[in-house]
Amino acid sequence: MPVDVGQARTALLSKLEAISRRHGAINTHLRAQDGRLDADFEDRVSFTAGDEVLERLDDAGRAELAAIRGALDRLDAGTYGVCARCESSIAPGRLAILPEVALCTDCAEG
Repeated sequence: MPVDVGQARTALLSKLEAISRRHGAINTHLRAQDGRLDADFEDRVSFTAGDEVLERLDDAGRAELAAIRGALDRLDAGTYGVCARCESSIAPGRLAILPEVALCTDCAEG
């Protein structure tokens, strides 16, 4: 079964939009300092721990955005669905679940 390029593009753009919104919300939260400096020690520790989690989520989101943009570039170049390492076809089922992947299952595992 060949890859439906239009469907892949739609899925990628949808993921790109959702992750971009989350990225913006995280950054807005991290920049907000509403009363944090006036909080007691326990609250400041809690804020800091929460911010560290959000920063890790933001890092993961940036990596996801890069992978999605890479997949969109591969769509434009006509190489979408071809493994970036071994150049074999990526299984359509894998692309349906993770449309941004650049590696076939064998290369991703190895």
